[in-house]
Amino acid sequence: MIERRVACFPSENGSLPRLRAALGTLSELLPFADVGALIDGVRTGTVSATVVFVDATTIDVAETALRRIRANFPVHPLIAYYNGRGLTPRNLITVAQSGITELLQSDIDDSRLTFARILNSASRVTYAQTLADLLKNDVPEELHSVFLFSLEHAGRRLEVTELAATVGLSKRTLSWRMAQHGAPSPRVFLTWCRLLVASLLLNDSGRTLDSVADQLNFSGGHSLGAVFFRHMGQGIISLRRLGVLNQALTAFRREISGRSGDGSSLPTGLRQG
Repeated sequence: MIERRVACFPSENGSLPRLRAALGTLSELLPFADVGALIDGVRTGTVSATVVFVDATTIDVAETALRRIRANFPVHPLIAYYNGRGLTPRNLITVAQSGITELLQSDIDDSRLTFARILNSASRVTYAQTLADLLKNDVPEELHSVFLFSLEHAGRRLEVTELAATVGLSKRTLSWRMAQHGAPSPRVFLTWCRLLVASLLLNDSGRTLDSVADQLNFSGGHSLGAVFFRHMGQGIISLRRLGVLNQALTAFRREISGRSGDGSSLPTGLRQG
């Protein structure tokens, strides 16, 4: 089963076989010859990350592609895959300043294990880590690991039992711990994490509600829109006009701060976490 589709540009490059081998069997490599088509692929959710080849012959077109993709999709995982032969230090600085998530060197960083780590890191940094950093002062420190794990797995309907197991707790104890620290129930908390990631994606003006719903495994844009309305009291058109990410952050902070979190009703052994 294909878990991820990775775009690459330009489509004609001698490193394609090496890159395809590094991705492994669970990822599909989709070469694009045209930047416009690539941008459409990101917009519709066809691809979840993009690799742009950079060498002495493609430096100009590669830099243009990197800047166009980043301008349209600020949080899309964007990796520059470069061959250093013929490139100057200034070339690399220019590429690094174009808004890339990761810089990958041909023949050094592109083993299967290393590339998988970098690709996963790129997705994590641009989505989960961005949100975790924005909310680190709002989410109790004791729940940071739960929060980050929930954000990292927002692309599927994570079960509470699985979330509890990752932190070595039973489902019941996790519910007590989260109540102790003023967080909503684990199921509601997981839904909020999915909404936060959806809000971050929808903050890119080029994305549609349907494409984000597809990326996060909702049944469709209508379903995702209904979840937004249920938890935030506004439709997606209104939320995007006001700034969907800021609206979601504000609503989530209100959800956290609106709970006492004193743990007074919890068993004594659990009140200290």
